[in-house]
Amino acid sequence: MRLFSEDIEFMRELYIYNSVSMYFFHEKYMMSPAQLGRTIRKFTKIGCIRISDSDIELTENGRRWIIANRRELFLKAKEKY
Repeated sequence: MRLFSEDIEFMRELYIYNSVSMYFFHEKYMMSPAQLGRTIRKFTKIGCIRISDSDIELTENGRRWIIANRRELFLKAKEKY
């Protein structure tokens, strides 16, 4: 799966907080609704996250996915979006 920098920031924050509001990503990272929508669709499709009202929650499958891809998420330098 190709990861964009917003995907990486998205999953890092969910790993740290487990549940955050959708607005959090716009406020902290200035993600556009299109970026956020694409990222949400990508990770919902593979079962890593679930949406509850306006909150995004990391699933157990998502936590395992993050651990399996930790090198890409936490160690590799990426260009900003």
